[in-house]
Amino acid sequence: MLRSPRDIDALDRAAHLAWAAARAGLAAAHTGVLTSEVGDVIRSLIECSGGRPAFDGYCVPGVATPFHGPACISVNEEAVHTPPGGRVLAAGDLVTVDVGVEFDGWYGDVAESLVVPGVIQGTDATHTAERLLRACRCAVAGAVRECGPGVWWSSVARVVRSVVTAHECMVLPGFTGHGVGRVLHEPPRAGYGVRAGDQGDFLLMPGMVLTIEPIVVGLPGRVEHASDGWSVRTADGSPACHIERMIAITRQGTRILGLPGGCMRESDGL
Repeated sequence: MLRSPRDIDALDRAAHLAWAAARAGLAAAHTGVLTSEVGDVIRSLIECSGGRPAFDGYCVPGVATPFHGPACISVNEEAVHTPPGGRVLAAGDLVTVDVGVEFDGWYGDVAESLVVPGVIQGTDATHTAERLLRACRCAVAGAVRECGPGVWWSSVARVVRSVVTAHECMVLPGFTGHGVGRVLHEPPRAGYGVRAGDQGDFLLMPGMVLTIEPIVVGLPGRVEHASDGWSVRTADGSPACHIERMIAITRQGTRILGLPGGCMRESDGL
């Protein structure tokens, strides 16, 4: 779907709220804090701002129970889609906060990760977490730089793969970016294994709004689903990292929604 400039401004406001909630959640992610408490902070900010947590009650075919919680809060081996709960955060944990909101009938969807600060007992796991975080951040930044009107998605996917490979990591297969608008998940499906000429390739055009959100893991990248039907975890217990940016393709280039001025920061890998 191609959105008008007014539509994109509305999506920017939704993304801005999602970003504010994600930042508030990560600011609360300290040693000894439960992930449910991080979720409470996120819910409070969204609802006090007039929005609705878009993930709460979300249903997908094949999963018996709706998602429970205002955001996905994944820690270390929890790669994606983890409901907040009783897990206690510790220094050195790699935490991803993935937030979706509905605001004035439009959706925002972003994710950010950090390593929980504090005194760390072992350094190997922390070095791995920081390497994954750096790889994921640089891959997303490279993808954003590659995007623009008239660019094929396969070119963007190639950048993501090459950056992640250079960091001796891989993109978790089967998880993709997606369009965002009046519905949380819209076409196109933006996969990172797409190559030129593949059926899943598509041309970026002005008015497109979509997410860039590779999930970066170490090799060999095998995962398993938790008993709740939602959380996806690495099979060997190694950490994973998920960063998500919501972008709009314009006639002038690429606009990152929810960020001041539509620009990435130095910390985003640029």
